[in-house]
Amino acid sequence: MTFVVFEFPSVSQTFIALQIGELVARGQRVVIANLGNRGDRSYLPHNLQDAFPSLEIINSPYVERGVSKSRRRRLLEVLFTNAIRNPLPTLKTLGLLADRRNHAAFKAVHSDAFQFRSAPSTDIVHCQFATIAARYERLLRYGFVRKGATKLAVSIRGYDISEKCNVEGTDWRTLFDSFDLFLPVCRHLESRLCSLGCRKPVAIARSPVNTERLGTLLAEKNAREGSTVDIVSVGRLVEKKGIDTAIKALSLVASRHQETRFRYTIVGDGPQRDALERLSESLRLGDRVTFAGAMTTDEALEAMSRADIFLAPCRTGSDGNIEGIPNAIKEALALEIAVVSTTHSGIPELVEHGVNGYLVPENDPDALASTVHRLIRDRSARDSVAANSSKAVLDTFSPGKTTEELLAHYGTIL
Repeated sequence: MTFVVFEFPSVSQTFIALQIGELVARGQRVVIANLGNRGDRSYLPHNLQDAFPSLEIINSPYVERGVSKSRRRRLLEVLFTNAIRNPLPTLKTLGLLADRRNHAAFKAVHSDAFQFRSAPSTDIVHCQFATIAARYERLLRYGFVRKGATKLAVSIRGYDISEKCNVEGTDWRTLFDSFDLFLPVCRHLESRLCSLGCRKPVAIARSPVNTERLGTLLAEKNAREGSTVDIVSVGRLVEKKGIDTAIKALSLVASRHQETRFRYTIVGDGPQRDALERLSESLRLGDRVTFAGAMTTDEALEAMSRADIFLAPCRTGSDGNIEGIPNAIKEALALEIAVVSTTHSGIPELVEHGVNGYLVPENDPDALASTVHRLIRDRSARDSVAANSSKAVLDTFSPGKTTEELLAHYGTIL
């Protein structure tokens, strides 16, 4: 099979590497077509570290050139090669140059075509995002690749089906015509996909977490002592993560209950970091809040394992971007940390309020502050939900279980 990805390895897409590692361990041939930059090998899970040198990875020769002059030279080489190998498809793409808004698509289709010229034939091509599927569909449309007996599958994640520019900019009808199998990561996204008119086979394909490492960390956890409660959030610092809501909520806790002792660690980096740091300073949270920056997956899991409360105040972004079910929530549940999240997207499919975690409305610092303050004060409330959280995650989201389900889904179209 061919996995079409965007940046590999990626710190925010460890679930893809875990799936690849499990498939390779089962003797499956996996070709990785990486349409973006080469990622950092340190982000790979343990089950792929040793196998990494032998992986079949086809990287894009165009996006790797960072200097503009070098990129232009490389683009000319790509265009020339495509014109020699595929003159008619190349001719068809010239129409994209008539509109400046399509110039990026022109470059992308030729970069992708050049990359796929050497891709071996496999029985399944699995695009890991709908935005990637749209790029692969262009290769089919212009004739740079031919489908033949190959079956096409696409994973549907929150980023694909919610962000306005993606939903409105994606030709869903064409994707529904071209692809054979659609794999949303939760029921909420399955419903949204069907509302767009999908009539092809649809099956939920859960994203795995590193249950082996999580089980080890859980076994090594010690009973926490001390009066200061450790709170953590993990994720890219983007709008839909709602970290600003968390900071505002903790400011309310600090001002209303001055005797409360807590530390809040934010693991991750992203475009909102500067604004979030300024917000924390303006609310005078001082050394109560720490921006730990990006970490490897193992480092992030270790930081989570030391926490008492995990905050994931996810919300719909101003651009319509939503979550599916964040893997960080699965990881926190597996580590038996008290999870506080929101009634957002597929999260209530995993977090049951008052049973294995707590849910509050989106964009509601007051509700979040009230729940967090109660958990800071009441250790038994934290422990009661934490004790109910790990088994379902360790059983349901292991790489082995999710890969078995994925292979079964493939079997329905092969």
